[in-house]
Amino acid sequence: MKFYPALTYLLIPFAILLGLMNLLSLAFVFVNPSVLIVVFGLTCFTLYAFSSLRFLNQVVKGDQILTTKFKDWIKVNAIVSFVLCFIFFYDAIYALTANNVELAKMIKENVLQQPGIPKEYTLDFFLSMFNAIYVLFLIIGIIGIVHTTMTFRLLKRHYTITE
Repeated sequence: MKFYPALTYLLIPFAILLGLMNLLSLAFVFVNPSVLIVVFGLTCFTLYAFSSLRFLNQVVKGDQILTTKFKDWIKVNAIVSFVLCFIFFYDAIYALTANNVELAKMIKENVLQQPGIPKEYTLDFFLSMFNAIYVLFLIIGIIGIVHTTMTFRLLKRHYTITE
């Protein structure tokens, strides 16, 4: 039981980071509507993280009654968050174990050809930056998957029918 609060508090900085990324990506929704699915997933993850913190403090630690509305709110956001974290996990594993030849080719063709890129930003810099991002996604994915499964178990344990 002590593992769940630690994961919950670990999830909050990632939720803030992804929430800020989400706000920045809202501008791209009008240019490319397919970004809307990413915005939806990031929004659900952010809402889930803060809802699980409230669930932890009020229901698990505070012994308050869990309402049906709040349970449904957490479950819906947890399901979308689980899928998003699984995608993060899968993509990170694939990218970290794959050969960097295709990524290097894409960086050379698209990123390094942009005007105004300083010469200090080499191919190795971008490869290490992408690897760091994938490690971050791997961490978020693992924490998110474990946390959502623990949340579903706790929701079953602390659920009381109320209106």
